[in-house]
Amino acid sequence: MKNLLSWLVLIVSTAVLVLSCAKSDDSKTASTDNTTSSSGDSDSGSDDSSDNSSDNSSDNSSSSIPSCSTYESGNAVDTVGSGTITLGNKNVSGTYSYSWQGVTPTDGCIDNSSALSSWSDSVPSGTGSFKHKFIVTSNSSHTIADYWYLDSNCSTSIGYSHKKYNSITVGDNTTGLNENLSRPSYGYKVDKTYSSVTLKGITDNATTLLNSWFSDYCTVTKGVEYNVPAGQTIYKAYWNTADSGNTDWFWMSRKGTSGYSDWSDNDNWYYPDNFLDGTWKTSCYTIAGDSDNHSWIQSFIFSGTSLVPKQEKFSNSNCTTALKQKYGSHTFSYGDNVTFNNGNTGRKITITLSTTKKLPQSSSAVSAFNSSSECGYSNWELNTEKDCPGEGEGSTVYGLYQLLDNGTLYLETSSNDNQTSVSTNSASSTFVKQ
Repeated sequence: MKNLLSWLVLIVSTAVLVLSCAKSDDSKTASTDNTTSSSGDSDSGSDDSSDNSSDNSSDNSSSSIPSCSTYESGNAVDTVGSGTITLGNKNVSGTYSYSWQGVTPTDGCIDNSSALSSWSDSVPSGTGSFKHKFIVTSNSSHTIADYWYLDSNCSTSIGYSHKKYNSITVGDNTTGLNENLSRPSYGYKVDKTYSSVTLKGITDNATTLLNSWFSDYCTVTKGVEYNVPAGQTIYKAYWNTADSGNTDWFWMSRKGTSGYSDWSDNDNWYYPDNFLDGTWKTSCYTIAGDSDNHSWIQSFIFSGTSLVPKQEKFSNSNCTTALKQKYGSHTFSYGDNVTFNNGNTGRKITITLSTTKKLPQSSSAVSAFNSSSECGYSNWELNTEKDCPGEGEGSTVYGLYQLLDNGTLYLETSSNDNQTSVSTNSASSTFVKQ
């Protein structure tokens, strides 16, 4: 293993990334306790999964509701989680995926046979995998998105349904709730209005399922996207997020129209799709044994599947005199969860290296770059960046990170996918969110 600086400098070699950040929740506990929540739920493990088969029939029963309207593909579907809903001093933002028995698969793809059996009334016949997502679209609206796939890796789409809720209001923080399955003993009262559902059947089976739900309002034709206005029913439920631990779990109690249900086995369990989204940065640090008294600052920008690492090197020991920069534009994906020997949990990531750029910020760096024909160029200029081909484009780096309850994230990478632990004692390992 090498430290993070070495990985950025020698990008094609075995590398070590060590980060730190603030996160929350107890992944290990939830992984154990959520088994009951999923397998014991009469509504296929998710209260909102029943919106199709039952709630639509009641919500859309008003004779004043117009018939289904059609859209060009994609125009009616808001799947960008750009909103934030505030729960007291907490936020629910972005996109979340449904967790089956505490597992947090990459991008929410579920192919577990027990899950498919439990959700059999809510997915088309022949479904090989599915996704069930909670998407925050504004500070007062969200979407429940169901995606169905023919294969087991969520690649071949056969249809989808997007249930849209608006007019969300957050009320009192109610204490004394059942501490069932490791949820907090309190929750926030949330009211929301079911406004419409957008749907599309791509295969015969998906079209048949959608027609069984919406035949009173229109005939769903295969390959056509529809929007079905709902009856504006107001639903009530408790919402909350985790107070501590390794995963930012988000819970919704079973929704109703007349009151707020306590936590139970039928609650919805979600986890954030993008655990690391944001900009993370170290403080100024030096490296022991560096006789030139250089200093460094490193930062990372995670956004969806994009990773942008940046290394700033300074010619003095307090990061005030810039020497040069190096940064990249890579992609990454989340992998399997890991339980360490100490009982803490972590997760694997896979990084695919793409482009790398360098920037001389001092006359000495310009001279050194030109002298060595850095990146194949001998015409470097001050404060002018250049692409650096041959620095590992297309290579794969495997990572493993650990989130601690004290808000620290450690992430190490290697050229081999055989890591079983992460180091927590590197001087350059602490990153904070900007």
